[in-house]
Amino acid sequence: MTVTGPFSRIRKSFAERPRMQSRTSPASSSIRYASFRACKVMTKAPPATRRCCFYNCWTSARSPNANTYLETNWNINYSKEAFDLLQKEGPKYQYGNGCLADGIIGAWFDAVCGLPEFLDPAKVHSHLDAVYRNNFKRDLSNHVNPQRPGFGTGSDGGLLLCTWPKGDQPSLPFVYSNEVWTGIEYQVASHLMMCGEVEKGLDIVRQVRRRYDGTVRNPFNEYECGHWYARALSSYALLQGLSGLFYDAVDQVLFIRSQLGDDFQCFISTETGYGLAGLRKGEPFLEVVSGSIPVERFEKIQPG
Repeated sequence: MTVTGPFSRIRKSFAERPRMQSRTSPASSSIRYASFRACKVMTKAPPATRRCCFYNCWTSARSPNANTYLETNWNINYSKEAFDLLQKEGPKYQYGNGCLADGIIGAWFDAVCGLPEFLDPAKVHSHLDAVYRNNFKRDLSNHVNPQRPGFGTGSDGGLLLCTWPKGDQPSLPFVYSNEVWTGIEYQVASHLMMCGEVEKGLDIVRQVRRRYDGTVRNPFNEYECGHWYARALSSYALLQGLSGLFYDAVDQVLFIRSQLGDDFQCFISTETGYGLAGLRKGEPFLEVVSGSIPVERFEKIQPG
C-alpha cells in the first residue's frame, strides 16, 4: 500500500539522511528485508488475527556518494591529514571489510519468526562460521578495547562485535566494535544452533555464562547501556535453537525441529498459554500447564 501523511515524511527523512556506513550495511539491509517479508505474510492472515502493519519497500533508501558527502559535510578548517583520511576511508565509524557479528541479523529474525529463508542457506552458514572462527575469543588478555572493557576483559572469553581478519581495520571503526555484547552473542549462538552447529553455539554461551557466573558480574543483570539491558533477551532464542519449537497460532501448527534428538522436553510459551513440548521416542507431544495452546497438528522437521 502507499504510505501517506506523517509516514511519507519519515520515508523521505530516512532516504535522505547520511548513513553510518558508506556502503549498504548487510545488518540493516537484512532487517529491512526480513521485516518487509514478515509484513507481507501478516497481510495474508485472516482479518480476525491480523495486526495493523505497514508494507512499504523503501527502494529510494540508499547511501550517499562519498564525494557528495565530502562536499556537503566537510569543514575546510580541518587538517589535510584528516581530509586525506576521509577521502581514503570515507566517513568515520565504518567497518569496511570487517567480519560483523550481526551482519545477517535479519536472517536470524526471519528464522525466529518461522518465516521462509530469504538468503542462500550455504551463505548464511558460511557467514556464521566466519564469525565464530574470527570473532570468538576464549581469552581477551591480548585484546585491545579502548571503549567499555567491563563487559569482557582479561581472561574472559567472548564474541567480539567485529574483527578485521585481513588486517584492514579502519582508523576510526564504528563505535563499540571492540566490545562483547551478550545480546549479539546469544543471537549468533542460537542461529548457529538452528543451522546445526550446536557445539559452536554452546561454546559461545558457555563463555558468556562464565563471565556472568556471580564472581565478578551479576548473573541476573547482563548490563550494557544500562542495567537489565533488553538486548540480552535474545537468549530466549536459545530454546528455539535447540528444541526447534515454533508455534503458528494462525494455522494452529506446532513445528519441532529438534537438535536434541528424539527424547526431550522444553518450555513453550504462547500468547494464550504455556507448558511443555517436545518428543518422546520420536513422537511429538504438548502438555499445557496454564491457559490453552490449540494445536491442530504437529509438524516434525529434520534438523539442518
